[in-house]
Amino acid sequence: QLKVNLYVYSNSEAIMIDGNLTQFGPGYSNQLDELDAHKLSNTGENIGISRNRKAYIVERRADILQTDTIPFVLGQMKQRTYKMELTASRLSDNMTAFLEDKFLQTRTPLNLEGTTNVEFTVTNSAPGSYASDRFRVVFNSLTRVPQPVISRFTANRGTDNRIALQWDVT
Repeated sequence: QLKVNLYVYSNSEAIMIDGNLTQFGPGYSNQLDELDAHKLSNTGENIGISRNRKAYIVERRADILQTDTIPFVLGQMKQRTYKMELTASRLSDNMTAFLEDKFLQTRTPLNLEGTTNVEFTVTNSAPGSYASDRFRVVFNSLTRVPQPVISRFTANRGTDNRIALQWDVT
């Protein structure tokens, strides 16, 4: 799963103001269904999961096979510094993930067995800094390096008691 919390700073203390959760598993579907939860609108700053032009607070998806993307939707952002805390668990097998920031054009690698913190600033003078579609997480499976397989192996003792080994590798 990937849990995302949004924080604001008050007197240098981070205060959580919103969050969402994406879970992956073989019993879930990539189609939106009764296992996914719509995000209720509010008047404060918020972050949701964006699917079909709607915001979700919980999304359950099938296991990641090759690639997957979690697009976020920001709302009611104010001119200040925020912290996004992304906590992943049990996602590290043969996988990489990045938080992409469309405004800054950066990709921050995510810790897939722990927490990654990313601070960002919203300013009124830069519309891209408060764009609702500023962030997304992109997953990629790592290509496995083929392991050699011994398909034939023989050992023969020679007349001088030395052993000759022969094998084929595919």
